[in-house]
Amino acid sequence: DLDGLEVCRTLRNDPRISKSTPILVTSPGHPSRQKRLAALRPTSVANRGPVARRLLSKEDIDPGDFVTITPSPDGRRVAYVDLAETRLFLRDLATGAEELLLPGLPAAVNWSPIWSPDGTRLAFVQRAVEAKVEAIKVLDLTSRKVTTVPGTEVPAAGTGPLGIALLDWSRNGRVLLYNHAGRLSVQPLSGGHPHAVAD
Repeated sequence: DLDGLEVCRTLRNDPRISKSTPILVTSPGHPSRQKRLAALRPTSVANRGPVARRLLSKEDIDPGDFVTITPSPDGRRVAYVDLAETRLFLRDLATGAEELLLPGLPAAVNWSPIWSPDGTRLAFVQRAVEAKVEAIKVLDLTSRKVTTVPGTEVPAAGTGPLGIALLDWSRNGRVLLYNHAGRLSVQPLSGGHPHAVAD
């Protein structure tokens, strides 16, 4: 994504920003992509020039821990999953306030949160460890209710990587695009059989 590369170049060329500072770049394809990119660009602070936004500090994660992270459509919050326990978190970028949305291990593995276009819901993949089933779930951020997207439940493939790769929402927020077993499919949130886009 050329816009994302430009953000990286701007930050890397600023001598006030360490070369080891991680840079978060959003993925293309989302209808509010421009808003998210704008929110992540270095902002101008009086007499200081551009500064990077720190989303997570060393104290937020264990050394060597990796997180899947995604900014909200308006760029004000991030949703992320910690690798150690696969818990799902929500963080307000202005205040730094953090909220645990869902616990993870030992009961479940949560992964790959993706914001709905209107920023009111999070879709994510969850593996129920004991039941050995994977499915796409949707978390309503107002009610905090979690629902399973009908038609997405599949047997979990042991303890290896998750078999479902959640990719994106439709612009109207009614359909999810995902990959399972090499098949690219769309699934209406209302249920029904997934429609294969490509094998």
